[in-house]
Amino acid sequence: MKTTLYITRHGETQWNIERRLQGWQDSPLTALGVCQAQWLGEALREVAFTAIYTSPSQRTRTTAELIGAHHSCDIIPHDALRELYMGDWEGKTREELQQREPEIFAAFWSRPHLYRPVNGSESFYDLRERVLPFLQSVLEEQKGETLLLVTHAATLKTIMAFFDERPMERLWEPPAAYPTGLCKVVIEEQKPLIELYGDISHYREWANVQG
Repeated sequence: MKTTLYITRHGETQWNIERRLQGWQDSPLTALGVCQAQWLGEALREVAFTAIYTSPSQRTRTTAELIGAHHSCDIIPHDALRELYMGDWEGKTREELQQREPEIFAAFWSRPHLYRPVNGSESFYDLRERVLPFLQSVLEEQKGETLLLVTHAATLKTIMAFFDERPMERLWEPPAAYPTGLCKVVIEEQKPLIELYGDISHYREWANVQG
């Protein structure tokens, strides 16, 4: 029995442009972010999703709704798909954090297996312990179905690291998790086959869209 899982990140947000970490906080999709979600929705319009699962953050819910406009299935929010909780880093720019806590910030991006938050936030191991039980439960309960997960960069990378058996120290290695970059994993006889990872072939020329 074949289960097909599509996974994507939300569209571009205002804080993405400002290089601010978002975590559990939120910022709205930009005009480009809305288009990215619409483009992906059009690319997936012929896929018969059984369900769309989304992080409850507004940026992911909006993305899921724009994609789901082409489908009649339920859109189901689930806390397990939230982004990594970053405590008081949320809302701060990368430049601010690089100056304030250079060693911890460097570990966050370059040595995720050694990243140890000191502000009550989650480690990448905490994130993995949050998302993988949900993922395994969904795959077991909806075996043979076609599903879409709409989530965030670190969460998406954690899910894909599970499928390609990537150790934590290699979490951030390419492919990158671009806004609405699409992953596709087909699971058959408990063996995952990654068919897409970070695919952005649905992107269009932004200048042409703006007119």
